Amino acid sequence: WWPFLILIAAAFIAMTGGILYKKRSSTEEPIIEEVFLISQRNSMLILHNTRRLQPDRDSDIIAGMFEAVQNFIEDSFQDTEDWELNKLEFGGNKIAVERGEHVYMAVVYEGELGEEKIQELRDFIEKVEERFGEKLKEWDGDRNELRGLKDMTKDLFS
Repeated sequence: WWPFLILIAAAFIAMTGGILYKKRSSTEEPIIEEVFLISQRNSMLILHNTRRLQPDRDSDIIAGMFEAVQNFIEDSFQDTEDWELNKLEFGGNKIAVERGEHVYMAVVYEGELGEEKIQELRDFIEKVEERFGEKLKEWDGDRNELRGLKDMTKDLFS
């Protein structure tokens, strides 16, 4: 009898522990791992910032991938004029995309983005547009014109 009761108790503890862990982890704040800011005008990478000490990917290739996926969606679904890529998931990777007038931002994140975090991303783009909008309108790739932009992204990682 005792071994059977111990087995049932262990199974119950494992199940409830897993449920409690799942519930706890789904309510935690999302973690922003990387931020990409890309020009709407010419699809050039404006900025890449990461939580890691050094990026391990070619930022320009990733920016091009975002543009290619967006173009694929537009070309494949031509009858849907207002379709935009807002979220992309593959494997354990999650990417959210938000747009401004002159830029769009892609963030790689862990966890779940709630409405509050999405609004924070939108507010960030608004601040970028307010501060750099005129420069971004005709931006030719000179990152010196956008001094201070990388510092602005630091708050997104906290």
